[in-house]
Amino acid sequence: MSMSNSTSHTDPLQRDHFAFGAGCRICPGIQIAKQDMFLAFSRLLWAFEFSAPPGTQVNTDQSAFFGETVRRPKLFEVVITPCSAKQVATIKREMELAKQNVFSLYGSYNGNKLPDFDI
Repeated sequence: MSMSNSTSHTDPLQRDHFAFGAGCRICPGIQIAKQDMFLAFSRLLWAFEFSAPPGTQVNTDQSAFFGETVRRPKLFEVVITPCSAKQVATIKREMELAKQNVFSLYGSYNGNKLPDFDI
C-alpha cells in the first residue's frame, strides 16, 4: 500500500505509520515530503556506497529499533564512500553552483558560514 493510500485509509489499524499525523490534523505537505525524501535518498544512493565497517554486521532485527509511533534505528556505524570520481566531480560542481546561486543569497547556511565541502 502506498503512503498516500495508507494515510487516506478509513481504518486507522490499516495505516502503516502516523509520522504525518492523522485525520483532520494530518500534514497537508505529506506529498511534498514524500517526493523530497525520494529525491534525497535517490541522490544519496546514486552518489555513495554504504557498508558496514570491516568485520562488523548491521543488526536488522527488532532490537535494533526504538520508538512506538515512529520507529527509528538505533545508532550504528556506517562507511560511506563515493561511487566514483565522476560522482565526486558532479557533487563538487553542484555544491559550488548552490553556494553561488542559493546560499549566497542568504550569506550563511543554518546561521553559520558556508561549510567547505570536501569528499
